[in-house]
Amino acid sequence: MASFAKERRLLSALTIGLAAGVLFTSLLVVVKETTPSVMQWLKTTFSHHWVGHGVLTLLVFALATIITYTFAKWGIGPQRSLWVVTSVTVVGVLIVLGFFISEL
Repeated sequence: MASFAKERRLLSALTIGLAAGVLFTSLLVVVKETTPSVMQWLKTTFSHHWVGHGVLTLLVFALATIITYTFAKWGIGPQRSLWVVTSVTVVGVLIVLGFFISEL
């Protein structure tokens, strides 16, 4: 029974980590496109802005996952996790799509 609770807690942590990563990466696309200094900082720091984008997104994912796993006392099931992942992905796509459509 304890293993089942740990699995649910891990699933919850990974789901929250993914949600944080998707939202972060979507918003970072908008920030990079609208703030030249952010784009330049990423290029300077990581040699290419997409490398920096990826590193920062992985960092957000890892931190959100670790923090959630460490402090969460609850767990969610696979169906709810799938719903959250799908919903956040749609929101992320809409953020990026909405931004680029507004730039046309």
